[in-house]
Amino acid sequence: MKKGDRVLFNDGSVKYGTVIRKKGKTLEVNIDGNYDSFISGPINLFKPSDKPVHKDPYTVMDNYSIKAWQEIEGHGDSRTFLANIYCGGRKIIRVSNDGRGGDNEYEEFVRGTREQLLKDLKEWATRFGAGDLPKYLLPGLWVEWNHFFKDLGKPAKQELSEWKELFCDKAGKA
Repeated sequence: MKKGDRVLFNDGSVKYGTVIRKKGKTLEVNIDGNYDSFISGPINLFKPSDKPVHKDPYTVMDNYSIKAWQEIEGHGDSRTFLANIYCGGRKIIRVSNDGRGGDNEYEEFVRGTREQLLKDLKEWATRFGAGDLPKYLLPGLWVEWNHFFKDLGKPAKQELSEWKELFCDKAGKA
């Protein structure tokens, strides 16, 4: 078994998950529905599964992808990285974070693509009930969700809802 494989295990009830790491004869697995933690155990506790991971319905953001993700040495406890955002197979934006606090940095390879990305992100957020999230949050939110959670089956609506709880008041205003 390798990273990305679907597995099941039974600890009294059958659970499904996705392999996130293999270390020797041990697997680390993200259990479906619990996207912020994982379980670890010997390979023989896990069985291959053909149960598919959750996929959201198609949105305009499915035209975008993140490639060439590199963790880089940074400052403090923040996640530091460098990656490229593609649209329709074309590299359009470099995204990075140096770990010094603040938002990600976005460098356009193709003029006007950041503005189009923001427009498409707003449409994506609105489709999943979070169109009232501040526009400035959407690129960083999407980068994190797309890189860390999308392939594990975390629904965009759930990710956006969690951010909405943090940044909007009870009336849904940012």
